[in-house]
Amino acid sequence: MLDVKNENSKTAEFSLPKLEANEKPVNSRAGFEEGETFPPPGCELSVLSGNICRPDESATLTPSRGLLCQDLRSSQGTLIRAGLRFPLPVGRSPARPMSWRLRADIRPAELQMSNGRVIHPLAFLAGDILVAAACLRKIRDDEYIAGVLIRSADGLFRERIDVTEGKISTDSPVRWELDLLRLGTRQTTAVLRLDGNVVVRINGDTTGVDPDAACVGILHRHSGLQITLHIDQLRLTEAPR
Repeated sequence: MLDVKNENSKTAEFSLPKLEANEKPVNSRAGFEEGETFPPPGCELSVLSGNICRPDESATLTPSRGLLCQDLRSSQGTLIRAGLRFPLPVGRSPARPMSWRLRADIRPAELQMSNGRVIHPLAFLAGDILVAAACLRKIRDDEYIAGVLIRSADGLFRERIDVTEGKISTDSPVRWELDLLRLGTRQTTAVLRLDGNVVVRINGDTTGVDPDAACVGILHRHSGLQITLHIDQLRLTEAPR
């Protein structure tokens, strides 16, 4: 750092915030196998009446059971139709999280929805409000594209999809990963990866909204959709890549 008046260089040291002695960084995993606790420790089951969210052999991806999430034509209502909600440590001070990564292997086994409709298999929320989410949008008959959505400074949402790199098939599972970087700033970035490859990224503003939950499952604001997702190998962490 330069002192302009005296032209003397000065150095300043800033210590990084540290966790308290009884606190640990978030690093959760779930595989939904036989004998594992369900819901996983620290998370909440969120499912509308008539819908399904449970470990099931029919949803197996690796090795014997996966998470079966089904929206059986529910009407308009809450954002989370069938999924798991993980509370995040919003009030943790001084070492508040600066990034989040939410990852899961997902196979969309059934996607009965009209062209232009979108669902969110991975999301970060503040209360019942979306902060950022992975998108699975139907753009035309039998064509589904992955993308990402984030809140902007005016409270509206920005969404970006990639019709080339983001193509999704109902035949095989894909590893989805949603990264949320530089939280609490005007330069927050949401990044979507499929099988480890960056598909799309978009900038937003989270200075006025702090995510207090991460969600995996079926989230949307429509009615009458019939959706089945098979989900496995879930991971939530604040550790950067």
